[in-house]
Amino acid sequence: MPIHLTSVKHLDLEPKHDVFPSPRDWRDVFLYQLLVDRFDDGADHPAYDPAKARRGRDQANSYRFQGGKLKGITRRLDYIKGLGVYVAEQSGSDWRPIAGGDALNANPVAAGRAQFVNLVRDEKGRLLAAWQEQKAGYNGENATPERVHVRRLEGGKWVELGRELPAASPQSRSLGLAMCVHQGEPVAAICEGTDGGRASLIVYAWDGNQWNRLGPGPLNVFGPEGGALKPALVSDGKSVWVAWPEFLPGRPPLLFVKQWDGQSWRLVGGPLNEQPGRGAVHHPVLAILAGKPVVAWTEHDFEGDALRRLFVKAMK
Repeated sequence: MPIHLTSVKHLDLEPKHDVFPSPRDWRDVFLYQLLVDRFDDGADHPAYDPAKARRGRDQANSYRFQGGKLKGITRRLDYIKGLGVYVAEQSGSDWRPIAGGDALNANPVAAGRAQFVNLVRDEKGRLLAAWQEQKAGYNGENATPERVHVRRLEGGKWVELGRELPAASPQSRSLGLAMCVHQGEPVAAICEGTDGGRASLIVYAWDGNQWNRLGPGPLNVFGPEGGALKPALVSDGKSVWVAWPEFLPGRPPLLFVKQWDGQSWRLVGGPLNEQPGRGAVHHPVLAILAGKPVVAWTEHDFEGDALRRLFVKAMK
């Protein structure tokens, strides 16, 4: 005999299939919010015609629901699943799609989950797009580890720069990325690991044919126990600069900056935290001012969970 539902306690919330792997920080994931009542009522309607549409308010209908139904959602699942990576540019007061407006996903759009998008322009004015993507079934089953892909806009078409960036192992996940252009070619910084707690920071450069690692090993300051997060990357034309927060288990992330001089990586001071050991760093960004790097970041009290503050420092 079916149970008459009178409370959410009666609901079985146990997943029936594999679920989407939880990221370290859900604020880094694109979330699509759907309001059932305003999405689709399950019926086919004539296309919107501004010449016939009613103008102004209709007070008599001000308290009516829009009429969205679950059937309207289920018939639009292909649309929802097809959300991918797209690029558009401004044309006058409007926006137009680039390269036909097709999604850049490396996997079929219905199965490719893309996020962490970076967009830069090289010295020839060509756009470069980088993103993290994983392949999964329609219900999230059999998800593959996340990988980073880079494409360049050439002659009105997106061209792959390698199938995907290298990975340390088949199980490694790309958990964060940043991209810049150095001496005419793209450079990408990736936080990579088999779990979200001990990600290694690795920087790759495109040489025109393949991706090559800059330096012999990960850039982590704390070694294999350190977890790197949310890198930032910039070039001054001679050197590549990378900034990232790194933490040890149970400790707040510290901000570090390293410089690639063409031969090796050099730690440039640090940690840069306003309150090392207490302030937790998030989301650094880098820029070049008067030939020197400038880094900005947000920081909050790790113990007191105070509101985040914004700091900016320039290299002397």
